[in-house]
Amino acid sequence: MQEKAINKVVGQIVHKDGTYEIKVHAFTMEEMGLYEEGMRLALKEKDNYTSAILYLDFGELSSLNELDERSLFDMFQFISFNCLRHEVVRIHWGDCVHEYLSKYSCAKNNIWKLSSLTIKKLLDANCGCLHSA
Repeated sequence: MQEKAINKVVGQIVHKDGTYEIKVHAFTMEEMGLYEEGMRLALKEKDNYTSAILYLDFGELSSLNELDERSLFDMFQFISFNCLRHEVVRIHWGDCVHEYLSKYSCAKNNIWKLSSLTIKKLLDANCGCLHSA
């Protein structure tokens, strides 16, 4: 297993079975640029590996209080456009993010709207922790 910090928000782990894991650490809306930069660099580095599975781990986000609605929208849009295009993508959302996504379509006052298809794709990629993926 090879582990590497991309920046203080994003890290990568290449597992012996070929799974390429991008680990997202807790971050604030002020650190959104670090999240996007780290994800771009990690995805670019993934091209150096011939892994069959891209695994995203958001399990360290234990609360969404530090992220506003726009930050969350940007986070999910980034994943939708840049990660879900990979052949096999598995995501560990963690409890608070999974709950947010599950209730998203019921929220009537969201300023930034994700499509129901995007929400479905994001939820369908959820697999829990890597050991059960």
